[in-house]
Amino acid sequence: MSLADKYGIPEDKIKLLIKDGWISCSVAKYEEVIYTYKQNLIKGLSNPDAVSNTADSVKLSDRQVYRIIHKFE
Repeated sequence: MSLADKYGIPEDKIKLLIKDGWISCSVAKYEEVIYTYKQNLIKGLSNPDAVSNTADSVKLSDRQVYRIIHKFE
């Protein structure tokens, strides 16, 4: 679930809040991780494989990806 979906805020508003400094710029990276993870699940990868593939794609550790996913779901 993206931040926009979780809190019911339009994505353009989220981007504006990041740009203006009201939300940490790390949120954009979190969104990228969630999107990539979900795309890997849609491709039919198991949860551990989707996490590992996502970690490789976004250049983070598996543990960091697990933590980000846990925050959003």
